[in-house]
Amino acid sequence: MSVYEQLKNPPITEALIDIRIDRLSHERLPELRALQEAIAKEYPNTQERVSWTGRVQWGPGREPSLNVPAAGPDGYLFHSSQRQKIFQVRLDGFTFHHLKPYPGWDQFLPEAKQLWTKYMAVAKPQRVVRVALRYLNRIEIPLPCDDLKKYLRIIPALAPELPQELHEFVMRLVVRKSEKKLTGIVTEVLEPKQFLNKIAVILDLDVFCDQPLGLEGDGLWQLIDDLKVFRGDLFLQSITDETKELFR
Repeated sequence: MSVYEQLKNPPITEALIDIRIDRLSHERLPELRALQEAIAKEYPNTQERVSWTGRVQWGPGREPSLNVPAAGPDGYLFHSSQRQKIFQVRLDGFTFHHLKPYPGWDQFLPEAKQLWTKYMAVAKPQRVVRVALRYLNRIEIPLPCDDLKKYLRIIPALAPELPQELHEFVMRLVVRKSEKKLTGIVTEVLEPKQFLNKIAVILDLDVFCDQPLGLEGDGLWQLIDDLKVFRGDLFLQSITDETKELFR
């Protein structure tokens, strides 16, 4: 297992755990809605989740046509009173979000476990088909900054003949940790606007495993711990020591 430094003030704006299951039938929606009764004190606000899918058809001599079936609910979002936490229950799984300020893994994970147990008791899934952690980080870099490499170890490489001043960019990398069957998506976005003598880079880290998993024993939580370590590696290897100093 990797050992890495815990930053005192990490730049996390949102963290989430997402667990997907084999999809339940639509008739189970009232049972999912009733989950809110047990958590109403902590999560008093309810919002229906609506999804839809569309299909585009085209062929020789035909104009493209879009078939959009009627949208319908597939779950619910239960918001905490300050809307800082979201417990999402769906026909195909569960998500727990925590918005800024992030409380740390030692508080984030136990609450996710408690909510997953409540979801499990109602949904009674047969297996998990995908597990993910996603962390959105907002890194504010002080100006003037003549070289982003002082703060970021992953940035687009420009041909030397081109102007070297980056105004904005979006970059997406997909990496694999094959021995544990984990995938990581690293997305970096340099925002074009400057504010208060700073520029902002969004570092979006999405790590997941889409191998089917049984629900016996501690396999699910061991997998989530592996994803946590992978996410930490991606974060700390994407930034420089100078960036770490901003959050110590």
